[in-house]
Amino acid sequence: GCMETMVPTYMNTKVISIGKNSTLRDIERIFLENKFNHMPVVDNSSMLVGIITRKDFLKAIHDEDQLAELLQTR
Repeated sequence: GCMETMVPTYMNTKVISIGKNSTLRDIERIFLENKFNHMPVVDNSSMLVGIITRKDFLKAIHDEDQLAELLQTR
């Protein structure tokens, strides 16, 4: 049945990541240009350090310090 279908059948292969020092403007542009709700956050070595969601971004618009915390701690 469908519960035995492998992950690649459903996963999104269009992966766009952002750097942990990205600005709100950078994140806004990427979310507006693409139709997804989550983005991987990577360090200078392209290692995954977290995820930022569209909801995180919307909250961060109101508090830039919160964005820095989200990018550093997830």
